[in-house]
Amino acid sequence: MTGHTWGRYDPEVVSSPGEILEELLEEREMSAIELARRMGRPVRTIKAILKGRAPVTMGIAHQLEEILGTPVRFWSNLNQNYQAYLSRENKQ
Repeated sequence: MTGHTWGRYDPEVVSSPGEILEELLEEREMSAIELARRMGRPVRTIKAILKGRAPVTMGIAHQLEEILGTPVRFWSNLNQNYQAYLSRENKQ
């Protein structure tokens, strides 16, 4: 069974947490400014996430769960998968 990758998550392309967040905001017709206001965070923080320059931290994930209804584990898994993807891309 050499070379077998059971259970390995290794997609060719992975969406960043920011891309997913942007889609969720569009679905809810909510701006980054409104989300930042509801979260009590700087707009630049939300925009950095949307552009893939900042991760969704656990604190932010908890706030997104409260505001958007997306579970903390969703953001945690998304971050983990995206970071693993970036790591693989950097090795290649």
